[in-house]
Amino acid sequence: MDEPTGDLDTKSTDIIMKILVDLNVKHKITMIMVTHDQGLKNFATRVVKMSDGKILKIVDTPPELRRKLIQDLNEKCEAHNNGKLSGKVSIREGIYESVVKADEERTGPPKIPENWSILQNVQTSKTSVRKARDYPILAERFNK
Repeated sequence: MDEPTGDLDTKSTDIIMKILVDLNVKHKITMIMVTHDQGLKNFATRVVKMSDGKILKIVDTPPELRRKLIQDLNEKCEAHNNGKLSGKVSIREGIYESVVKADEERTGPPKIPENWSILQNVQTSKTSVRKARDYPILAERFNK
């Protein structure tokens, strides 16, 4: 999923995340989600931080933290359904964490967990960059 909650308000984001978490937890469906919303990352069991097409860091979310977030999400969705949160706004976008700064300051390749044997000893040196000419429909707009 690419930014499944990207253009949604907080209430809709909660509802979509509840659906996705239920599919994962109750139905054992594995998903890969790409998001810039730092408030959603700990709903995942594993977070892969990337920059410029390269893996910076892979972190497993502590199970107790994930359980707490899911419990809070369930309670919020129940409150939404009962009208208890109507008119109230909560902001999740733009959360700054020290982890973000640490990722930006990291030097050298990321430490990849032992259980990621497929990725061991693999390093990337190139990132694919697309240009307007790669998209003929858009190229007309940019060539004006």
